[in-house]
Amino acid sequence: MKLLISIFLLSITLFASNIQKPTVSYTASGAVVDLIINDDKLYASTNASIVDVFNIKTHKLIDKIKVSKITNFLGEITDSRIYSIDIIGKEILILSLGKGGARRIHLYK
Repeated sequence: MKLLISIFLLSITLFASNIQKPTVSYTASGAVVDLIINDDKLYASTNASIVDVFNIKTHKLIDKIKVSKITNFLGEITDSRIYSIDIIGKEILILSLGKGGARRIHLYK
């Protein structure tokens, strides 16, 4: 039984040697919640009230779409978490956290 487990673990490590490392890495403004790719652009929504827009071909940050911060239930001003991004034509629809746990919809042109 020990021999069988040893052979199994050895075969797993041999196949794991073929795993490649990432070729490109992007640094976002905060923890990424949602990703969308459209027209050679990568849209990354974060929990820091910002949507980062990267160019996929040049791998550079093009734009930052900022959403207003909110006041939480303790009365503190905090970042508004961006839950979702949708692209409709040339407009960007952003769903974010609002006051009192409500949801806000922003339309960015």
